[in-house]
Amino acid sequence: MGSPISFLRTFPPAQQKELAAALKLCRRRIDQNLSAVAVGPSSTTATEIAGLTVPANELGEGSVVHLRVTGTITNNTGASTNCTVRFLLEDNGLDLHDDITLVVGDDSAGAESQAFTYDARIYWVSPTTVKVEGLLCISKDDQTEATVGTGAFTATAEAVLPFVGSSSSAQIAGDHKYTLTATLGLSDAAFSLSKATAAIWVE
Repeated sequence: MGSPISFLRTFPPAQQKELAAALKLCRRRIDQNLSAVAVGPSSTTATEIAGLTVPANELGEGSVVHLRVTGTITNNTGASTNCTVRFLLEDNGLDLHDDITLVVGDDSAGAESQAFTYDARIYWVSPTTVKVEGLLCISKDDQTEATVGTGAFTATAEAVLPFVGSSSSAQIAGDHKYTLTATLGLSDAAFSLSKATAAIWVE
């Protein structure tokens, strides 16, 4: 997986600039990671579950970066209990979104794993200003899981948690490594989190 613009070196120099400008008008998948990453149980250390890089020549004023990470959160206790999970989104170490949510583990369905999706978009307003918006979605743990896969379509609303943020300390120059770390709460060592997929697009 690589940046589409990086392949322009195979074109004549006179065409590279025009093709790069045309590609920047299109949505492009820049990087992805489909390897599993485990957090816990019995761990309260921040763990990087996704680290994806956008090369410098992919971004400009007005660009939008779309990061999407999915996985599961599992209650391993065999009992109804809760867990906190902190998600931290960074761009080259600059905090873009940092928050903690409560994950409810309900043993009435046998402590099934809950699916989660962390979906964020980063808007480059100027070379130093970004705005962030997104959703954290977590499936419920009080229903029988899907016949195929993890998660449940329930009669009541699942957790859909919107977020927004901004920073005026960004630096558009250079490559950008977008990371998402997850930390399980101190008293919830019986929970575990597993990242399944991560991908990043630019438009």
